[in-house]
Amino acid sequence: MDTTNADIPGATASKRLFDARTHWVRALDAYFSPEDFRLEINACIQALRNVTFVLQADKARIPNFDHWYGGWQSRMRADEKMKWSVEARNTIVKAKDLELHSQLRASLVGSYLDAEIPTLEAKFSPQITTTNILAEFRKRGIPAEYLQHAQLRIERRWVIEDFPTSEFLELLAYCWTFLSRVLIDLPNANTGASPAEGWGLPPCMVDDGECRSIWVKVSTGEVSFLDTSSGRIRKEDIDPTTQADIIQKYGLSTMPTLPTTGNELRDRAMLFFEMAKTMLRVDGHHVFAVMLFTRSHKAIFLELRPEDRSDKYRMWRTVASEVKRVQAHSLISIAEAWTATIQSGQPFQHAADAPNRGEALHLIAASEDGSGFVFSAPFTRNGAEIVIHDTEESNLDSVNTIAPVLSVWKEMAEARRIGG
Repeated sequence: MDTTNADIPGATASKRLFDARTHWVRALDAYFSPEDFRLEINACIQALRNVTFVLQADKARIPNFDHWYGGWQSRMRADEKMKWSVEARNTIVKAKDLELHSQLRASLVGSYLDAEIPTLEAKFSPQITTTNILAEFRKRGIPAEYLQHAQLRIERRWVIEDFPTSEFLELLAYCWTFLSRVLIDLPNANTGASPAEGWGLPPCMVDDGECRSIWVKVSTGEVSFLDTSSGRIRKEDIDPTTQADIIQKYGLSTMPTLPTTGNELRDRAMLFFEMAKTMLRVDGHHVFAVMLFTRSHKAIFLELRPEDRSDKYRMWRTVASEVKRVQAHSLISIAEAWTATIQSGQPFQHAADAPNRGEALHLIAASEDGSGFVFSAPFTRNGAEIVIHDTEESNLDSVNTIAPVLSVWKEMAEARRIGG
């Protein structure tokens, strides 16, 4: 919505919504400064409440406003978090500050699946050590094999008693998303059409908790730092000289033209996989690369450099956060992978640990609707020569590495429908 033209109905309400966004971002920056955090969350809550005040003041210029807004009022009253936001504003303005509690959430991340990750939430003392926290996890009887390849994530969280499982800024972000959907639906006031899907969160409000977390490798007790690089790929940014050198090095100009299927993701994946095979033959290895694709026709390239398996668990969660931040609708991942047949009854054995392991070039392609596929081309090494064998295809059920991304896409779809 255009917020620069006050003559447009709802423009001032949109300004208040973006005021709330500004205060939310400042609150995130002030997360470890309690007084500054208090000031910004108070301002954010009041700005959120002002969205509906200003919108109702504009009702004379919005046809069929009472009927249209009555439906949204009913949804807001039935929504616990939106109802809380009204009460919170009244408390701040008329009585006192909200009572916030600082918590530590400790998670033992040793899987791609959130359901398999043990989590502790408590009002730990600021002086508690990672050794103490790990001792609490060990009391749960967590297998040593899980601990060996896990990372301990310790996250600080501000919470309130009304929603003890919701981090406070996540709670405000929910309210922001709800109100953004009300404003997006404003043009439907006079048509009676079903509410349009919302924007989701703007990139600056996507918070995966990284800035308030530390990660520790359980196997070493050392703080973990990820090694990644990223960049946006645009035609106008490509150096023609560099591009020509790459084409010549890998012989890409002689690649046969691949048949098209009409499925953009599949056609793109087939092309990239053939290019990856060529690079593997020439270089003897292939980097771990993930490409994210947005509706604005941008491609974001991520190169991941995991040192061990525990880094991979964390890195795919970082990829999921980037998917949410840039609103990516599909991705392609290409990397080398170990392959092996794992005997039944060995839940903690991985292909990398198997004595009969092999190697393969592995591509995963997935879309926001949950569809996708996997290409796997086994290869063998004959001295310096790479011999690539026939490509096998399977569905996404054969891999769980992208589970964090699939989970984020579901979350994004639900956020666009917040408010019913």
